[in-house]
Amino acid sequence: MNITERVKELEEQFKVNNYYGDKSKGIYNYRRGSIAIMVSAPHSVKQIRNGNVKAADVGTGGIALALHELTDCHVMYRTFTANGDANRDLRCNYKRELIKKTAKNNIKYLIDLHGMRRDRPHDIDVGTLNGLTTDWITENLIIDKFTTHGIKDVRFNYLFDGTPRGTVTRTVYQQLGIICFQLELNERYRNSEEEENMLAVMNSLKYLILYLEKFEEYPRI
Repeated sequence: MNITERVKELEEQFKVNNYYGDKSKGIYNYRRGSIAIMVSAPHSVKQIRNGNVKAADVGTGGIALALHELTDCHVMYRTFTANGDANRDLRCNYKRELIKKTAKNNIKYLIDLHGMRRDRPHDIDVGTLNGLTTDWITENLIIDKFTTHGIKDVRFNYLFDGTPRGTVTRTVYQQLGIICFQLELNERYRNSEEEENMLAVMNSLKYLILYLEKFEEYPRI
């Protein structure tokens, strides 16, 4: 089974009940890894924001789980919609548990996966609170790994900067001070039927994670 097929297979669990997820699985799940990197997918199923149903960031759950299998990074993801939005609610069990696991496992980097619409003009949008939550080494590495695999239009804080109160990136940075960023993937790179694009984004993220993990001394902000 190739990686695009594996992402598609892993994504099936999030499709249950038209992307509301499976209530019997709880609201979120966590899988432990062996390296100091956490991948988060809080919008793998639909959310409720301001009383309205917000579409899932389709593909982010499957991508997160596949990255766990490929790199042994830690991963946390939403499994059921319930009554909130883990990337906006100020009181949030998902973020509370994410911070707990991140601190307990001495995580140095957190990558928070999200999705933007196909009609957006760019491929990747990296939210760093306008440079607050990363350093130049990490930003250059992000650009290098995506462009190496053919994903050329990578922008920082263009439409999604992670600054609203309650975002995973803002909350984790405020409480733990580690390097973290909100990674918005264009829909073109989250659809497992578009195999070339999916392979490009998976290779980009895999090598980004593996390269970060190889640093003898993790860069500090």
